[in-house]
Amino acid sequence: MNATRFHWQTQSTTRSGSARVRRYRAVDFRKEDAPQAHLFVREKKNEKGVTQPFVYLGRLAHVSDTGECPMSIVWELETPIPARWLDRFMR
Repeated sequence: MNATRFHWQTQSTTRSGSARVRRYRAVDFRKEDAPQAHLFVREKKNEKGVTQPFVYLGRLAHVSDTGECPMSIVWELETPIPARWLDRFMR
């Protein structure tokens, strides 16, 4: 989405009322007692037969979610995605 917002879709069986979604909605890097989630991404799974590494982008906070089976979730990142990675992930 942008340097501080990340869109993600759950597995196709995830329903909005599930315990898993309640945990997602509670994730917040700004609250010490809230569940914490960390974002790791990679551009491609494999390149020329070589598994590609993940890049750590930081802690998350739940912003919003819509739909179900799958759900679309918007996360806020604690620190902006570095410019050198942002173009790759905006595709």
